[in-house]
Amino acid sequence: MPTTTHPFWRRWRVFAFAWLVAFVLALCIDRAVATALAPHFFAMKVNPVLRAIEYGGRTWVLLGVVALLVLVHPRRWRAAAFVFTSCVISAVACTVLKWAVGRTRPVADMAVDIRPFDFDFFRGGLPGLLEQRNLCFPSGHATQVFALAACLALLYPRARHAWFALALVVSLQRVVELAHYPSDVVGGALIGMLGFAAAAKLFRVDAWAIARPGSDPLAR
Repeated sequence: MPTTTHPFWRRWRVFAFAWLVAFVLALCIDRAVATALAPHFFAMKVNPVLRAIEYGGRTWVLLGVVALLVLVHPRRWRAAAFVFTSCVISAVACTVLKWAVGRTRPVADMAVDIRPFDFDFFRGGLPGLLEQRNLCFPSGHATQVFALAACLALLYPRARHAWFALALVVSLQRVVELAHYPSDVVGGALIGMLGFAAAAKLFRVDAWAIARPGSDPLAR
């Protein structure tokens, strides 16, 4: 019986066009959004709700999810390795791209510095690849949470809308806190999805298949 193909795979051109439109629109509002949020920066920085949301994009959350998959998913180690690999691929791509683009955060070292279209390509040379100080494009949080959401949407398709909604909330928090411009999180979302797709190929998973309830897509 042929596998069910994820709508993204069937309509990838539509999704690619939608992402391009979103990215262009985000670029257009980068400066305006950062300027509007700047007076509220310190209040946002200490807001406990925003701080809690920000934690959702940290590495320990990924490691916690990986550990839970080992315990609860039918494929255990294979499912966990799939998710971990997806996020690692995404993180490496994000790190290299940040260094290559050299875009500075809207708030750098607690000082507002709104220059969305100033770039310092390959900042710091090769040592700068590891330092990554105050670089923001793409968002590392958005990259990780969208890679993670895509993996969980494949493994637990019934909750797929919730996974992506959570990823969006974490990504928007980074904009509200002025750690990133809107286009940073749009770019990060794409990198995360591409990292997911690459890991799915490595694990020979039908990357865009939505399994029937109760089935295991990694068993195919």
